[in-house]
Amino acid sequence: MRNMADSFWRAVAYCFHPKVIFLSLVPLILMMVIVMGLGALYWDAALQSVRVWLDASSTLDWAWLWLERVGLMSLKSVVPPLLLIVAVTPLVVVMSLLAVSFMMTPALVNMVADRRFAQLERKRGGSMLQGLAWTLLSVVLALGALVLTLPLWWLP
Repeated sequence: MRNMADSFWRAVAYCFHPKVIFLSLVPLILMMVIVMGLGALYWDAALQSVRVWLDASSTLDWAWLWLERVGLMSLKSVVPPLLLIVAVTPLVVVMSLLAVSFMMTPALVNMVADRRFAQLERKRGGSMLQGLAWTLLSVVLALGALVLTLPLWWLP
């Protein structure tokens, strides 16, 4: 148990190391720039597509009628951007986690190996392809968990 507590406190200390903070912020800033760029390029087209899809949907006619009856027809203009944001957010989160994992893991492993286990021989067993495969498997598992927990999002 003592080793677990020691490992925990070392991990907490590493989280405040400037190199770790930098390595965790760079992929997020990179993803932010990519998302903002894609948003600037495709937001209007995506929003128009969602509006056309909502207007063509006959199953939502009852919702639009209800909004009209209660005097909230202006909310109809809020629904397409909201749907677009709700649809894109999980993808952005997963891609951000993927970027952090792919860019940060090798650097952190090297940092811990150099600082904590410098006397150990490095076997160099893992390749970039193996790391990519593990990352993609982790993403698939995370997306599976996301899909499985989606119905629970509706519960308070």
